Amino acid sequence: MVVESLEFDNDYALSWSTDMLIHWKDTTLDIQTYEEEYLWHSEVIDIEMLSKNDFDLWFKIRKGGDENVDSTISIAMKNAYVDVRFLTVCSILANSDDIPRVKTYIDALLEEKRLYPTGTIDTQVKSINQASQLLGIYIRYKNFNFSGIDGEFSWQKKLLENYSRKFSQKMVSGRMYAGWYNVSIDNEFVQLIVSYSSSKWRLSKRWLDILESNIYSFSNRVDIIRDFRSLIDIAKKTSEYKLLYSEKITQEIEIYRENFIESMEDLINKIENINNYHIVNSNIDQEIIFEIAELASNSFLEDKAKFPINMFNTIERDKSELIITNEIYAIDFEKFYIMSDDRPLVNNLVEGCGQGVASSLRTIVLRKIVTNNPTSYKSFDSLDNMLFFILNKIEISDAVLLCHQSISDLIFYLLNGDEENLKKLQITKEYSEEYFCKIGGCEVYDNSFNISDSCILTTKERFEALIIEDFEDNNIVDISFSENEQDRTKGSLSFDYKLDIEADKSKPFIRLSLVPESIESDEEAVEEHMDAVIQEELYENKVTSNMNRFLKFLLAYRK
Repeated sequence: MVVESLEFDNDYALSWSTDMLIHWKDTTLDIQTYEEEYLWHSEVIDIEMLSKNDFDLWFKIRKGGDENVDSTISIAMKNAYVDVRFLTVCSILANSDDIPRVKTYIDALLEEKRLYPTGTIDTQVKSINQASQLLGIYIRYKNFNFSGIDGEFSWQKKLLENYSRKFSQKMVSGRMYAGWYNVSIDNEFVQLIVSYSSSKWRLSKRWLDILESNIYSFSNRVDIIRDFRSLIDIAKKTSEYKLLYSEKITQEIEIYRENFIESMEDLINKIENINNYHIVNSNIDQEIIFEIAELASNSFLEDKAKFPINMFNTIERDKSELIITNEIYAIDFEKFYIMSDDRPLVNNLVEGCGQGVASSLRTIVLRKIVTNNPTSYKSFDSLDNMLFFILNKIEISDAVLLCHQSISDLIFYLLNGDEENLKKLQITKEYSEEYFCKIGGCEVYDNSFNISDSCILTTKERFEALIIEDFEDNNIVDISFSENEQDRTKGSLSFDYKLDIEADKSKPFIRLSLVPESIESDEEAVEEHMDAVIQEELYENKVTSNMNRFLKFLLAYRK
């Protein structure tokens, strides 16, 4: 009735329908539930929970106390009554541009105060007159503990859809949306709660206790934080606060908004601390650690045509105690990805981390390849001269060119140039997963050497065997996690491995360099370039790989 009266601009009907909604509670909700409301997490109880036969959930709500069906139903109805008043106010805000006209009805609904007093005394008045109360009602409305399909199709969403449908001819774009799965009151809620933020405020201890309890999961609290940050963004972008403009000057309104933002940020910090405490006190899920190691091992070994594994004639795994254990670290790895208790679902975590470890191992193998001592050095004053030299060495069977990015860029530029020149240099555009072109019969590999303006000309025949020693679980990596001392929500994810290479050092391993014309000898060129060596990932005990890029993606998703 309230919404219908507003729709037809009937203030008389609007007044009486507002009183009818308030009076409805007095005639129906007369069961005393003081004790249960105090002892239970009663604020979170919603009428849709009554249809859920979830013993574990109700046990958490009652804090292990005895069941009381009558009190449960009464509390659910009382909460629903408050929610209806709250949602009705939001709907009025969304569908009325004449705030001075509807302000009286908004205040009456929030304060549970009749516009036409009957002379009787209303009992159990539950006035909504604080920002912290509004936020508690909003948390219950959002159904964060039923994230997913249940939260999207709640009775509150259906009610708002019915409200918005009645105003379908008056809907303001960007405020209320047709389609009950899309209805949002966030803009209206921000308008409302900012108007109650004359000073900074705190969420009630009872609601904080609920958020800290196991009613809400780790992921639920992450969703709450994300939602709260969205409310802050709305507040920052909102230029007109229509519940305040008739009463406050611009400077005062800005104070209200800042009080809201600071209060929400303080609350977000508290919720993050709750989750951080959970992370720190959770064990590591060894099963997921094993799954990552297993996938990394299989990925590394399954495709022997993948560079740089394709450089070796054989892979040997039947030797022991030949190779020392090494570690590669993923620094600042978020512990919650692999914690055993209440771990949030992260799609493709095992696949992403496993592939990253396999990529890291390939980089380690490449590092072992390129740290071989060159059999000779050659320097050139132009790329063409270097390429002609490579063509003259094509009699080397299975020749490969391992390029620094600077050389690769020059060759890429050449590939887009004159076709006659490409033909003269016998360069063919054979883009594959491993190499990006051929010079004669020589495969050219991008970003596979770490000294600027240099590359290595060698042959696959030089590398006879890749030797790998398995761990006890038959994986070729052993993964472990160690917490950071400064921030125990993060740590180092280490990948232990045992491998070595066998090389025929009689086969060519020639370092080619592009140098300025002022440098006259190959030996001088070598010294010049050794002084300019950039300590990149191939020579560090830390590999910037697909693994690290994947972790950066996960951190962005969380935020």
